[in-house]
Amino acid sequence: MMRPIRSVLTVSFALVSLAVSGCGSDSTIAPPPEDVRDYITALATSAGVEAAFHSGFPPAEGAGPVITVGGSGAMITGGSAIRTVQSATAFTRIIVAVDGVDGYWEITLPTAVTAEELILTLAQSIPEATFNVDFALAGSGGVGNWGSEFVQVLIVGTGVVQVSVTWNTSADVDLYVVDPVGEEIYYGDQQAGSGGFLDLDSNAACSGDNIRNENITWPESAPSGTYTVRVNLWDDCEAAVTDYVVTVRRRDQAPLTYTGTLNAPGVGGGSGAGSVVTTFTY
Repeated sequence: MMRPIRSVLTVSFALVSLAVSGCGSDSTIAPPPEDVRDYITALATSAGVEAAFHSGFPPAEGAGPVITVGGSGAMITGGSAIRTVQSATAFTRIIVAVDGVDGYWEITLPTAVTAEELILTLAQSIPEATFNVDFALAGSGGVGNWGSEFVQVLIVGTGVVQVSVTWNTSADVDLYVVDPVGEEIYYGDQQAGSGGFLDLDSNAACSGDNIRNENITWPESAPSGTYTVRVNLWDDCEAAVTDYVVTVRRRDQAPLTYTGTLNAPGVGGGSGAGSVVTTFTY
């Protein structure tokens, strides 16, 4: 059975600076300075080792491990991104910063390695839609060189409930969310009566769009109760193994991330397809 032809649907919004004035306000007061957490709200390895935030300038590069940064695919507002760092020299620390802003994230690994997969979780509202993410490694010889990735964030719907998936190959991966009243949102039924909808559908039929994200959002209100999240491998697109990260955002709560692996072959899909990744309440 052939898959229905789908177009990649995105909802983009311009970043707008809002100035709020009130009686007695002082227009000369500067806004608080940005730091790395305004862009990347959390950082961890795929194995779950979490980063610590440090204020101030990141360490200067030295003669430590020479870094190579791998991975591709868009970074979306409120979602996560998968990147791999590696070096010919073993390292025990990973440092991630955003060029031009205060602070940095640092992961201390339990053992020395030569490669590690990272999960970067982005803020739902980002000061700039384009920026550079800087990566460095450190080992017994100190901090090595800084590698940089230019990021142009794809702005998607965030809202009071946001569920997204990102993956690291050319596969066609589909995201499904069932809301508390039992309505299922996925590529075949993109809008629910509860107000949730799919606003980003990527790599349909192995189109190679290199976005590698899907996103479902409730922009203004969402029903209370239990939500079920599933992920399905429609087509492996010649990728033997695909890693994915599901990110769940709920208003005024910390993001939740869930990692997993999808193995070829793809299984097609439709309503009810996929494996349960998590359930959550709102």
